[in-house]
Parts: sequence; structure tokens; C-alpha cells
Amino acid sequence: MSRKFEEDFAKAMKTARVPRTIHGLPADARYTGTCQACFGTYVVKRHGRKLTVVLHGYERPGSGYIVGECPGRDEEPFELAKDVTERFRALLLGMLADAERRLAEFKTNLVSELYVEVTGTNLTQRKETKKRMILIRPGWKNPDPMFYGDDWLSRLKIAINKTEARRSGITRDLRLLENKLATWRYDPQALAHAEERAQAEKTAKTASKKAITDEKEAKEEAVLAAFLDNPQLVAYLKNKPYMVFNKTAGWGYTPSGRSEYEEVILRRTRSRTLSTCFGSRSFSRRQLISDLRSQARDARVKISAPKW
Repeated sequence: MSRKFEEDFAKAMKTARVPRTIHGLPADARYTGTCQACFGTYVVKRHGRKLTVVLHGYERPGSGYIVGECPGRDEEPFELAKDVTERFRALLLGMLADAERRLAEFKTNLVSELYVEVTGTNLTQRKETKKRMILIRPGWKNPDPMFYGDDWLSRLKIAINKTEARRSGITRDLRLLENKLATWRYDPQALAHAEERAQAEKTAKTASKKAITDEKEAKEEAVLAAFLDNPQLVAYLKNKPYMVFNKTAGWGYTPSGRSEYEEVILRRTRSRTLSTCFGSRSFSRRQLISDLRSQARDARVKISAPKW
């Protein structure tokens, strides 16, 4: 092996050496960043000499392969660059111009043909057959009697509505991209704290949901207490006969024993699932309150329960 080859090999290895830091951050660490295309939060890892967003935006149809991917894959996160977002904005501007041009052609009657999807029918079995694409022109009418009113004007109206909906969606996405680009700034330190920030947001969201659930539970418990703490209604429920099953006589009413409402009175639960033991069954507090309202009407007992 020649000396020159060794020197060139050592130089190439030195050039290809993995950097220890990228954008002032440890290169081998794992971060969380924002995708430039979909603005979702994903893992950011070292890819060569860059910190890039991992694979995302795909589906698993079950064939052993992944289908599709976000264009922001293997690109730098939005905290470090905005080139992908700017390319995406330019692409949307072209799509918006194309939609505007198409709408102008529709409104000035410059469209002389359309490709549409039609469905045939089997008149003997009265069912639809395979769909197919056809080219239609002004004056076209669907020859199938099962699709009365399917003609050129109706298909043209559908095409106009679809193009307007497409233009609205592109305009909405462009507005989002413009706002993102207007507030963009180079901030590599945001990657280092993004995971903690996401965890804090998740904790706050969980706490908010728990607070809403606790408030809802407290309201339902107050309404339930207004019913079950009423002595007249409790006496009515205790003395009311209820259905039981007897092997010889079948279903029937009996005034003896402890009723299911007594079970509720004795075993009022305050579980997080808002379930109340009701004999051998389990009902939500809402179902129990609704049933107790009916029982109060039958007993002609007026109860001033709070609103819920």
C-alpha cells in the first residue's frame, strides 16, 4: 500500500468523521422537533451531518410494507430551517393558481369536456356494477334509467363545487404557512427542551381533563344527593315492590327483601368511572338520576335538585 494512498485514506476518514456537535447540540443525543411540512412533533436524530426528523406520516395496510411518508422526513426540523416550508408554500401557490384558472374556465363556459366517474346498474338484479371513467361533453345524459337527472349540467356543477372546496383548502393551508414563516426564528435550543415542554403540555392537558371530570362528577353527585337524601322518596323506594325471578313462578313482584334502590342508598359509590352499583347491575349516575326523577314523579315528591 503506497504512502500516498494512506495519506488520502486518512484525509478522507478525517473529513468523514462524525461531528460531536451539530448546531451547538450534542450530535448523538435524541431530541423532539417540529416537522417543516406537517408541523407535527416527532423525534429528531442525527442523520449524517444534520439533525433530521424521523420517518412519519405513513400507513401500515398489513401487507408487510409501509405506505406513504411525510415530505418532511429526513429534513431538518422547523426550529433549525424553513426551506421545506418555503418550497411547500411555493407548491401551494401554484396549486391555488391552477384552481383559480380552472374556476375561471368553468364560469366563462370554456370547458368543453370532463372526465367523470359513472356507475352502471344490473337492471335484472337492481344493483350497481363496476365504476368506470368516461369523457363527457355538453349535452351528455346518463343513458341508465336508474340515474335520472345525471347530465352535463349536474356534473359541471359538481366539478365547480369540488374546485371551490379545493381552493378553500389550499387558501387555508397557505394562511397557516404564512403565519408560521412570519414567526420563524432559528432556535436550536428549543430542540433540547421540546421533550420536556411536550411532557408539560401533556400533563396540563391530563390535569384539565381530570378537572372537568371531577366537576362533572361533583354536579352529578349533588343531584343524586338531592334525590337520595329526601326522606319521602327514600321511604317510597323502600316500600315499593320490585321485580324478582323465581324458578317456579317466574318473574313477579315482591314487597319483601331489600330493593335495588336500597342497594344504591347503602352503597353509593364515588368512583372515577361515575358508575353506581345497582344491585347486580351497574348504571351511570346519569341513568340513575333519570330513573329517580321518574320515581319522584310517581311518588309525587317535589325535589329541588341543582341543574346539571
